[in-house]
Amino acid sequence: MTVTEIALTCGFSSLSYFTASFTLCSQRFYEKIFNDYSYRDIAKELQVNPKIIKDYFISEGLIKG
Repeated sequence: MTVTEIALTCGFSSLSYFTASFTLCSQRFYEKIFNDYSYRDIAKELQVNPKIIKDYFISEGLIKG
């Protein structure tokens, strides 16, 4: 599946909307890490599975596994 197909499947009308949304989400994610949000708070605010954020924190050495 191409990125464009994923974007359209997810309900975005074009790849540019998908890319803009992803970029905004990434910026918010790193801003929250910089401001010492917990992985649970970040997951809740971004509406994603907390395990994904926790795994990232562990891989970056931000918390112990």
